[in-house]
Amino acid sequence: MSEPRYTASTITDEALDQMYRRIETLEHVAAGNKGHVQLIVPELERAEERATIYRAAWHSARRRARVTSDELTRRAPLTGQYAAALARVRALAERWQGAMRDGERHPAAVAVLAALDDPPACTCTYGERCPNCRD
Repeated sequence: MSEPRYTASTITDEALDQMYRRIETLEHVAAGNKGHVQLIVPELERAEERATIYRAAWHSARRRARVTSDELTRRAPLTGQYAAALARVRALAERWQGAMRDGERHPAAVAVLAALDDPPACTCTYGERCPNCRD
């Protein structure tokens, strides 16, 4: 139920006092809200700036992931070719070794098989983080 609409000639002292109390209460609430908004707005602006930075980083990571995925897809056939080439080299070194007399070792076959079985130490700059250096 709505309150009656007063005019200057119909309002009572009681209704006028009640209206002033209500205005005072609403002004107090508005002042509290203003203070709250003044505290929150800078936080919201900082959060928006961080969100913009995170969004840009996310898009950048997605682009890099797509490039990496495309590159891996492009290189996938090469992996099989490399494995086949290594198998041919290993077979050749074993044939060299097989051509030697019992007890003798073919120096090139020994060197090739050692290189295939024990890859050289990693010379990267990652240090402890490198999966190749951790062994």
